Amino acid sequence: MSWRSTRSTLCPYSTLFRSASETLEVNRVAIWLFDNYSNTIHCRDLYTSAQLMHSSGLSLVSDSYQPLLDMMDNQRVQAIDDITQYEELKSVAHSYYQPLNTRAVLNANIRLAGQSIGWLEVAYSDEARNWLQEEIDFCASLADLITQTLELQQLNIAEKALQTAQQHYQTLINYVPAAVYRCHCADEPV
Repeated sequence: MSWRSTRSTLCPYSTLFRSASETLEVNRVAIWLFDNYSNTIHCRDLYTSAQLMHSSGLSLVSDSYQPLLDMMDNQRVQAIDDITQYEELKSVAHSYYQPLNTRAVLNANIRLAGQSIGWLEVAYSDEARNWLQEEIDFCASLADLITQTLELQQLNIAEKALQTAQQHYQTLINYVPAAVYRCHCADEPV
């Protein structure tokens, strides 16, 4: 596993993840998003409470995380009290959870336009943990906040694209050397 680490607070989720880690008393909080072009999921941000640090860069291929997806299918939040008790998670446990000493996780689906685009992971180390319903609900609320942030980012991108297009058309109109006429025949719709 290789990670890119930063101590920067410029991460859009830095305050949210730090607060979640403290509130839930967990070791790690991460956002995983699917790659649109491959069978890969990427960790966009991982907050580790012990180091007070944000990291990113880990990627998992579909064979690794498919058991998680199968378990999360049609569930808002998947509460896993003890990873070692789930035979279906053996592959992902060996490659990802065991090296990080993870024993219990909450995985909340992140949905955009009705489709799952990734998940929020809340991880607890060292021992099994019986997740409380309040903790599960809190994790679901965090995933909703992330969804709203991603929707806002998409709207900002669309707005910038619209502004760029308007500037190009205005430039075209300003520098057309001759007049442009629009003609319409009486029997054609306007």
